[in-house]
Amino acid sequence: MANHTGIKLLVAAAVVAVGYFGLSAYLRPIATVQVVAGGKVAKAVSAQIKVRAENSQELKLEATGRMLNELKEGQAVAENDLLVAVDTRSKESDIDLAEIALRSARAQEDVNKRSRQSALRRAQEDLKIKLAEKDAGRLAKLLYDQAADLVEQLEFRHETDQIMANEAIARIENGIKNRRLELENMSLRAQWPGTLTNIQVSKGVLINGGQTVATLISNTRIIEARISEENMAQGVAVGQRVRVWFTGVQGDYAGTVKKILPAQDPQTLRYIAHLDLDIDPAKLDKTGLSGEGVITIDTKQARLVVPLLALHKNSLYVVKDGRVEIRAPKLGYESDSIVEILSGLEPGEEVIVDQQDLFKAGDRVRTQPAAAK
Repeated sequence: MANHTGIKLLVAAAVVAVGYFGLSAYLRPIATVQVVAGGKVAKAVSAQIKVRAENSQELKLEATGRMLNELKEGQAVAENDLLVAVDTRSKESDIDLAEIALRSARAQEDVNKRSRQSALRRAQEDLKIKLAEKDAGRLAKLLYDQAADLVEQLEFRHETDQIMANEAIARIENGIKNRRLELENMSLRAQWPGTLTNIQVSKGVLINGGQTVATLISNTRIIEARISEENMAQGVAVGQRVRVWFTGVQGDYAGTVKKILPAQDPQTLRYIAHLDLDIDPAKLDKTGLSGEGVITIDTKQARLVVPLLALHKNSLYVVKDGRVEIRAPKLGYESDSIVEILSGLEPGEEVIVDQQDLFKAGDRVRTQPAAAK
């Protein structure tokens, strides 16, 4: 009887022990884990994305006058469209008067030139006659010398009068040229297709020389990647692949680095790269559009990779034999979602990928696999 009682007590104790350990295991916290394996990994860096107009011009007139046309905010213009014009009648009248003066000066110089040439020819013919008479002994040398001096004087006067007349005519011509340039400056035409903004002057208002009338923004856009010095040092280069997400624009867009400017932006201390994206230009119609981008420096097949979420304060939380181990791995390539592990892990081990701050070294845990993505 005593033996039976002992057996019952042992069975009861065993049941209690099994129940205790079963309950203890059930009450252990659950860790979400992922099995470590190899995979393709990219060395990539992040960048801030900004879209700006390729060209922007403040419309200013050098001349003063009343504005003849009306501009509208957001107005689309084509290349060579008239943008700004002021009343040119006064300037055109000045040019007409100057051209009359030029014709008169040229005509007067033509008359004077013929008169000087005629006087010089007569003096030269008289000198020939006096030379023959002097050689024949019929004319005193003094009279011949006087005739020679007259020819020399007329030649000198002809040359100097010609120079002075040419200078006077050139001054009038230069004045007309300057007035025509001023006339051209009394209107502005579009240098490229674009959109008008920042309209500051309306039709009929007096524009002062140098005053800003509006701003013309070109239709073409430049997509800039603004890269930190640290990321730039990772080896960003022309031709590398890039993926971009714009705020307020659905989807992500692939492209390449087209150009890298040689110096940092003095305001942001970031390097600027221009991107060539596969995107409908209509989606970039607004300047100032911003977003985020990832530039791929290199890719390779890695022995071990883990999700970037598995790193917690530069450590990995590994579950081995139901207990948590905290390890400091050596890292390799890192992209926006995964990181290469060079040492500190072995294939097939499990790493916690969520809420690592709930665990400490030595904790007993149950595991559940991370949801597939």
